[in-house]
Amino acid sequence: MGYWEAVLALALVNGIAAWSLGIAIRAGSLSVGHAALMGFGGYSAALIVRDGGSDAVAILLAIAVAAGAGLLLSLLTLRLDHLFLALATLVFAEISRIIAADQEPLGRAAGLAGIPLLSSIWPVLVVAGIIVVVELALIRRTRSELFVLAYGADPVLVETAGVPAWLVRTGSFTVSAAFAGLSGYFYGRFFGVIQPPDLTFAQSVDFLVFAVVGGVYSGYGPLLGATALTVIPEVWDFPLGGKTTLFGLVLLVVTLVRPDGLIPRRRLPVARMAALATGPRPPRGRRPRLRAHGTAPTTIETTDHSETTEGTSEC
Repeated sequence: MGYWEAVLALALVNGIAAWSLGIAIRAGSLSVGHAALMGFGGYSAALIVRDGGSDAVAILLAIAVAAGAGLLLSLLTLRLDHLFLALATLVFAEISRIIAADQEPLGRAAGLAGIPLLSSIWPVLVVAGIIVVVELALIRRTRSELFVLAYGADPVLVETAGVPAWLVRTGSFTVSAAFAGLSGYFYGRFFGVIQPPDLTFAQSVDFLVFAVVGGVYSGYGPLLGATALTVIPEVWDFPLGGKTTLFGLVLLVVTLVRPDGLIPRRRLPVARMAALATGPRPPRGRRPRLRAHGTAPTTIETTDHSETTEGTSEC
């Protein structure tokens, strides 16, 4: 694999991680520990692949372990919101990093090396393409997305629709963690090593920047943000400290000029939101027009019959 192929692979891996973080943010869960969830998946998959296991088993294990960790974290922090939730995810990430650095089967501080490398970037390209298609065709403007966005705005809105608010929060965070684990699998397979420093707060903040810059509420915007902010510094040959400065400046400009990110927030019509929340969509036929003056028939339906009476309505 050439240099630019490796850069593009890293951009797509970051994009999947940032997209997964966007799922949690849309549901109101601000996480700064997603790099740890990525590490859960990466370490799990690496242990399987290094021993000659199949990639299918490694992927499933990475998703399952990360999703389990995300579910546990979500349940433990169910009563926390905003800053307190962010601090809890930070503590979780730091504890995970310390534990990983002290475990002999995980290679301690040196991490797991010797992971068989993928020779092509096609697998991660296919996954990124599937994410875009799923966002556009299956998730956009569905009841599931509506409940997630409604919970992010006010959990009471979800409760009034008859859906347990805790289920929306834990479900969205678990799905988010699962895809973070998938990105961890690709990270280990592309670079041959996964280490405790890969689970740090700084890495999680990078994912957050990618998501915000790309447009966290647009669905696939984090993929765009991650790709741009991973590739551009390599084109201009930024030093390590320069990348951090660039990320800060880009985040500041985007926050001031385009608060919704490069791809703006999708807005659902109020009538359609109500229809999605309460049940099947209303028919798309022409709506009857109300008469400004004169008489209009009024139909009164009972259990046995219906009768039509003529009444006068004045505007």
